[in-house]
Amino acid sequence: MRRTPVLLAAAAGALLAPGAALVAQRAPSAPFTLTLSRPDAEYEEPFSSIAGVRELRDGRLVVADRIEKSIQLVDLAAGTATRIGAEGGGPNEYRMPFSAFALPGDSTLVFDAGNLRYVVIAPSGTIARTFTPAQDAGGPMSLLNARGVDAEGNLYFLDRGLRTPSADGRAFSGSFQTPDSGTVMRYDLKSGRTEPVARVALAKMNVTASGGGGEQRVMVRSSNPFTAQDDWTAGLDGRIAVVRHDPYRVEWLAPNGQRVVGPTLSYTPIPVTEKDREEVRTRANNPANRVMIAIGGPGGATNAAPRPPASAPADFSDWPEVKPPFAANAASVAPDGRLWVLRSRAAGDQVPSYDVFDSYGKQVGTVKLPANTRLIGFGRNSAYVIRTDDDDLQYLQRFKLF
Repeated sequence: MRRTPVLLAAAAGALLAPGAALVAQRAPSAPFTLTLSRPDAEYEEPFSSIAGVRELRDGRLVVADRIEKSIQLVDLAAGTATRIGAEGGGPNEYRMPFSAFALPGDSTLVFDAGNLRYVVIAPSGTIARTFTPAQDAGGPMSLLNARGVDAEGNLYFLDRGLRTPSADGRAFSGSFQTPDSGTVMRYDLKSGRTEPVARVALAKMNVTASGGGGEQRVMVRSSNPFTAQDDWTAGLDGRIAVVRHDPYRVEWLAPNGQRVVGPTLSYTPIPVTEKDREEVRTRANNPANRVMIAIGGPGGATNAAPRPPASAPADFSDWPEVKPPFAANAASVAPDGRLWVLRSRAAGDQVPSYDVFDSYGKQVGTVKLPANTRLIGFGRNSAYVIRTDDDDLQYLQRFKLF
């Protein structure tokens, strides 16, 4: 069905200077400040929970929605969307798409949490194949949930130390906490080799596992959403950006082992208030924000449910007095090689603010998005943003950057 796109005025100002991607850039004498006010395009049909957006060379988008359990090929210029594949556990099907990354040759890699495997989408918008990589390093809860893919097709994931099943072949049960640090790993899809590339400090995660007889249920939840931790992401050139929380600074780690440490940034800590705690409880008790993964099951199937059975209201302990400098999952690398980091903000503040860093780890600017939005991905010269309305419906927007 053809739908008329909503075309809006372009955001004022230029964000990034044109030039070859992945080239180290010298910072300007003073950081810029840019406020993105209105997108140049918005897809008029809502989504339920956009998990990943990837721009193809021709400008069309691969959009993954985890609650709707759909992958769509969206054309913002034409205002149309076409579903890719179908729900299921067959060779070219999926149950819960969780991400979307670029692969060499303009293909797209989508993590299917419902089947614990990857889906490869051809440039034409059809499913080319599905596969499950080796799981000897990181386990299915780590390796499969990649945080980045470089230009050569290497996957980058975080090994938290969670293993299922256990080393003796039996599934674990009960509750425990994951370690407070983890290892960023690089996985070569061609050779199957895995190697460590960085260490990061993490917030401990509460893990509860139950079940047996060929089926196991695993629930993972953060100990406290305001616990300070490092963040990281991977660039197309294979560099790893690590955002340290104490002190607040950016480190770049190159594939050849070279390490560049940026200057320490000062910040004014934001107090954690009762309003913060109430907002967190509300989000945590929304079934749409929780995922339960059943490993095993009839015929060896693995399923992920976005709306788990009702349970006791979620609460947290050990609330810190102040928030860390940046939010969880804060880091994203733009195609020009600059790093965007989402800052923490006070309760009730609906305007996302990003610090932008260059290849030397120096802050070169600040970008503010419209209220009730969040960054979901980048195109060659665009940022893709999710706008959430009062009914929690999500709308995909595009902002031109240069």
